[in-house]
Amino acid sequence: MNTIDIETQDLELPCGTEELQEFLQSVCRRLGLEDVEVSLQFCSDQQMRSYNREYRGKDEPTDILSFAQLDEIDMVFPGDSALLGDLIISVDTLKRNAKYFMVDEEVELKRILIHGMLHLTGQDHQTNDDTEPMIIYQEQLLHDLLRTDDK
Repeated sequence: MNTIDIETQDLELPCGTEELQEFLQSVCRRLGLEDVEVSLQFCSDQQMRSYNREYRGKDEPTDILSFAQLDEIDMVFPGDSALLGDLIISVDTLKRNAKYFMVDEEVELKRILIHGMLHLTGQDHQTNDDTEPMIIYQEQLLHDLLRTDDK
Protein backbone atom coordinates (compact mmCIF):
# COMPACT_ATOMS: atom_id res chain seq x y z
CA MET A 1 0.00 0.00 0.00
CA ASN A 2 1.27 3.44 -0.89
CA THR A 3 1.43 6.17 1.75
CA ILE A 4 0.51 9.69 0.71
CA ASP A 5 0.86 12.50 3.23
CA ILE A 6 -0.99 15.70 2.36
CA GLU A 7 -0.44 19.09 4.00
CA THR A 8 -2.93 21.74 2.89
CA GLN A 9 -1.99 24.61 5.24
CA ASP A 10 -5.74 25.36 5.36
CA LEU A 11 -5.67 26.55 1.74
CA GLU A 12 -8.79 26.22 -0.39
CA LEU A 13 -8.26 23.32 -2.78
CA PRO A 14 -10.32 22.38 -5.85
CA CYS A 15 -11.14 19.01 -4.23
CA GLY A 16 -10.89 17.26 -0.89
CA THR A 17 -7.89 15.45 0.50
CA GLU A 18 -9.68 12.09 0.34
CA GLU A 19 -10.21 12.54 -3.39
CA LEU A 20 -6.56 13.55 -3.77
CA GLN A 21 -5.51 10.40 -1.91
CA GLU A 22 -7.62 8.23 -4.21
CA PHE A 23 -6.36 9.99 -7.33
CA LEU A 24 -2.70 9.65 -6.32
CA GLN A 25 -3.25 5.98 -5.51
CA SER A 26 -4.63 5.57 -9.05
CA VAL A 27 -1.59 7.37 -10.48
CA CYS A 28 0.72 5.08 -8.49
CA ARG A 29 -1.09 1.99 -9.79
CA ARG A 30 -0.79 3.25 -13.39
CA LEU A 31 2.93 3.85 -12.87
CA GLY A 32 3.43 0.42 -11.27
CA LEU A 33 4.39 1.89 -7.90
CA GLU A 34 3.80 -0.19 -4.79
CA ASP A 35 4.76 0.55 -1.19
CA VAL A 36 6.09 4.03 -1.83
CA GLU A 37 5.66 7.16 0.25
CA VAL A 38 4.88 10.54 -1.25
CA SER A 39 4.60 13.83 0.59
CA LEU A 40 2.31 16.47 -0.94
CA GLN A 41 2.35 20.05 0.33
CA PHE A 42 0.22 22.94 -0.87
CA CYS A 43 1.43 26.52 -0.49
CA SER A 44 0.96 30.11 -1.67
CA ASP A 45 2.86 31.80 -4.50
CA GLN A 46 4.92 33.64 -1.91
CA GLN A 47 6.12 30.39 -0.36
CA MET A 48 6.63 28.78 -3.76
CA ARG A 49 8.70 31.70 -4.97
CA SER A 50 10.97 31.23 -1.96
CA TYR A 51 11.30 27.48 -2.59
CA ASN A 52 11.91 27.98 -6.30
CA ARG A 53 14.59 30.61 -5.60
CA GLU A 54 16.30 28.40 -3.01
CA TYR A 55 16.24 25.11 -4.91
CA ARG A 56 16.24 26.13 -8.58
CA GLY A 57 17.70 29.64 -8.56
CA LYS A 58 14.53 31.07 -10.15
CA ASP A 59 13.03 34.08 -8.39
CA GLU A 60 9.42 33.39 -9.39
CA PRO A 61 6.61 31.07 -8.36
CA THR A 62 5.92 27.89 -10.30
CA ASP A 63 3.04 25.44 -10.22
CA ILE A 64 4.88 22.43 -8.82
CA LEU A 65 8.26 21.42 -7.49
CA SER A 66 9.26 17.76 -7.31
CA PHE A 67 11.98 16.43 -5.04
CA ALA A 68 12.80 12.81 -5.82
CA GLN A 69 14.35 10.84 -2.98
CA LEU A 70 15.52 7.86 -5.02
CA ASP A 71 18.28 7.94 -7.62
CA GLU A 72 16.58 5.14 -9.51
CA ILE A 73 13.03 3.93 -9.12
CA ASP A 74 14.28 0.36 -9.63
CA MET A 75 15.92 0.63 -6.20
CA VAL A 76 12.54 -0.14 -4.59
CA PHE A 77 12.38 -3.85 -3.89
CA PRO A 78 9.12 -5.79 -3.65
CA GLY A 79 7.88 -5.80 -0.07
CA ASP A 80 9.94 -2.74 0.88
CA SER A 81 8.54 0.73 1.41
CA ALA A 82 10.54 3.64 0.05
CA LEU A 83 10.22 7.39 0.22
CA LEU A 84 9.60 8.28 -3.42
CA GLY A 85 9.72 12.02 -2.84
CA ASP A 86 8.03 15.30 -2.12
CA LEU A 87 5.69 17.43 -4.22
CA ILE A 88 4.97 21.09 -3.49
CA ILE A 89 2.11 22.83 -5.33
CA SER A 90 1.29 26.52 -5.40
CA VAL A 91 -2.49 26.87 -5.16
CA ASP A 92 -2.26 30.43 -6.52
CA THR A 93 -0.39 29.35 -9.67
CA LEU A 94 -2.67 26.34 -10.06
CA LYS A 95 -5.72 28.63 -10.14
CA ARG A 96 -4.09 31.05 -12.61
CA ASN A 97 -3.09 28.16 -14.88
CA ALA A 98 -6.62 26.74 -14.83
CA LYS A 99 -8.01 30.11 -15.96
CA TYR A 100 -5.28 30.54 -18.59
CA PHE A 101 -5.82 27.05 -20.06
CA MET A 102 -9.60 27.35 -19.58
CA VAL A 103 -9.89 24.10 -17.63
CA ASP A 104 -11.51 23.23 -14.34
CA GLU A 105 -9.19 23.77 -11.35
CA GLU A 106 -9.59 20.14 -10.32
CA VAL A 107 -8.48 18.95 -13.76
CA GLU A 108 -5.45 21.25 -13.65
CA LEU A 109 -4.58 19.97 -10.17
CA LYS A 110 -4.71 16.39 -11.40
CA ARG A 111 -2.54 17.30 -14.41
CA ILE A 112 0.04 18.90 -12.11
CA LEU A 113 -0.02 15.89 -9.75
CA ILE A 114 0.66 13.50 -12.63
CA HIS A 115 3.44 15.80 -13.84
CA GLY A 116 5.08 15.77 -10.42
CA MET A 117 4.74 12.00 -10.02
CA LEU A 118 6.39 11.46 -13.40
CA HIS A 119 9.32 13.59 -12.22
CA LEU A 120 9.54 11.56 -9.01
CA THR A 121 9.88 8.41 -11.11
CA GLY A 122 12.82 9.89 -13.01
CA GLN A 123 11.08 11.22 -16.11
CA ASP A 124 11.97 14.65 -17.41
CA HIS A 125 11.38 17.09 -20.25
CA GLN A 126 13.34 19.94 -21.84
CA THR A 127 10.38 22.22 -22.52
CA ASN A 128 6.65 22.28 -21.76
CA ASP A 129 5.91 21.74 -25.44
CA ASP A 130 3.09 19.27 -26.08
CA THR A 131 5.41 17.22 -28.34
CA GLU A 132 7.69 16.29 -25.42
CA PRO A 133 7.38 12.53 -24.68
CA MET A 134 6.82 13.13 -20.94
CA ILE A 135 4.11 15.72 -21.62
CA ILE A 136 2.40 13.38 -24.10
CA TYR A 137 2.47 10.57 -21.50
CA GLN A 138 1.19 12.95 -18.81
CA GLU A 139 -1.80 13.93 -20.95
CA GLN A 140 -2.55 10.29 -21.83
CA LEU A 141 -2.54 9.36 -18.15
CA LEU A 142 -4.73 12.33 -17.28
CA HIS A 143 -7.22 11.46 -20.01
CA ASP A 144 -7.36 7.80 -18.93
CA LEU A 145 -7.71 8.61 -15.24
CA LEU A 146 -10.37 11.26 -15.78
CA ARG A 147 -12.33 8.84 -17.93
CA THR A 148 -12.04 6.22 -15.18
CA ASP A 149 -13.22 8.77 -12.58
CA ASP A 150 -16.39 9.41 -14.57
CA LYS A 151 -17.48 5.77 -14.41
